[in-house]
Amino acid sequence: YQSDDYDAKKGRWRGTAENGGTTLGGNNELPTGTYYYIIDIRNSNLKAITGHVYLSTN
Repeated sequence: YQSDDYDAKKGRWRGTAENGGTTLGGNNELPTGTYYYIIDIRNSNLKAITGHVYLSTN
């Protein structure tokens, strides 16, 4: 998932593969697992924020 303009209505990540991503099983739902992220706020002096999220689809 990638967003250049996050807003509360259209910039939500819903646990699906987007931007042409592929998943196991042929649908867009991501399998259970740990996913890592990087939040880089451009044109700022802030350090990139990194971390992980555990997604459970059961």
